Amino acid sequence: DDLNTVAPSSNGQRGLIPNYGVWNATVNYRIGGIDRFAPTLFVTTKNLRDDTFIVDRRRGVMPGIPRLVQAGVKFQF
Repeated sequence: DDLNTVAPSSNGQRGLIPNYGVWNATVNYRIGGIDRFAPTLFVTTKNLRDDTFIVDRRRGVMPGIPRLVQAGVKFQF
């Protein structure tokens, strides 16, 4: 239920969704030191420990995102 007061059902459609914490990390590295126009390399990881947890039950049991790693280059003008 919306108030998280009902005991979990066997099909997973109803019940308490417990609190859960997720670790995320980001690293940035600017190439070229303090130059304003220097490119920046970055790596970002979401759900660092790759844990599975429930985030919603309205449309069925919806798990949180799996580990996601993104990398790239950022330019400023």
